[in-house]
Amino acid sequence: MMDIYAVICAAGAGTRFGQNKALCRISGGDTFLESIVKTLRICGVHRIIVVTGAEHQKVMDVHGALDVSWVHNSEWQSTYMLESLVCGLQEVPEHYQVIHWPVDCLFIHPEDLRRLIDAPHSSLAVLCWDGRPGHPMRMSGQTADELRTHYRDYSSLRDFVQNQPRLCIDAHHRSLVNCNDAVSLDAFLARQ
Repeated sequence: MMDIYAVICAAGAGTRFGQNKALCRISGGDTFLESIVKTLRICGVHRIIVVTGAEHQKVMDVHGALDVSWVHNSEWQSTYMLESLVCGLQEVPEHYQVIHWPVDCLFIHPEDLRRLIDAPHSSLAVLCWDGRPGHPMRMSGQTADELRTHYRDYSSLRDFVQNQPRLCIDAHHRSLVNCNDAVSLDAFLARQ
């Protein structure tokens, strides 16, 4: 079994998007969350933690068939991605690598995810598009442990990431790195 966990952050209400992103369906098919879980499983990642916030019970009910662990960020309205990620990391044993994946990062190709997982070990490996870092990212066990223990020393997840040595893994396939509105999703799907 692969020595890795995944933490999917899905706590926000999706205010800009117009609905909870974890519940949004892609062209009537899978929800955002289902599509991410499927990609992780294709790549051999089976220990998956989903951090919810808004509509916690509804998200769990809709995704009852997913074999994932659920964590509720009860302070989701007053916290950010960093705190949601740390909620998920509390459920990961020490020294395990972790893939961090926001629920609005869509259409990551399994080949790119495998390249991220298999990249030389470093503090942090990040999928990049045209040299710009994005998501998902893979943290070493030591880095995940440091974040879990010292997250209050950082103002944001970006602040933490910028203070870590990181390896940029260039993505070979198109994805939608930050789906903040339905127009972005429709435009991406139209180009496919």
